[in-house]
Amino acid sequence: MGYKAIIFDLDNTLLNFELCERQAILGALEDCAVSLDLNGISETIFLQVFETYNSQYWRQRETFSPSELIKMSYRSTLAQLDIKTEQISNLSQSFWRIFNHSGVMEPDVNEVLTVLARNYRLAVITNGFVSAQLTENASCWN
Repeated sequence: MGYKAIIFDLDNTLLNFELCERQAILGALEDCAVSLDLNGISETIFLQVFETYNSQYWRQRETFSPSELIKMSYRSTLAQLDIKTEQISNLSQSFWRIFNHSGVMEPDVNEVLTVLARNYRLAVITNGFVSAQLTENASCWN
């Protein structure tokens, strides 16, 4: 008996999670007019510090909402880099909006899916937050 369907994980299989996240981190800074240049911080340094805190806080995702986790990541990063702003809530909201509308595909995904769709039913699964996966919920901020 042959396979009739193929199920793909979304993050880091079809979509490049790290690039989507990077776009959201830096895009939120731009949206909220938080200039790294004015503070003498490179994007690389900001991303390294942010990702360190973000990784630490996301391990607590059973305790905190996505909004709280992102706020905590920005707050800690900005404090460590001595960047002053009152935009923490706006940064986290902007991050979530950008992230939920990002879709940086892994290389050759379109071609692979096009070929496979000729012979198989295709589906996607993910362990991500529901609010990030459903269009009607993507703008909700709980």
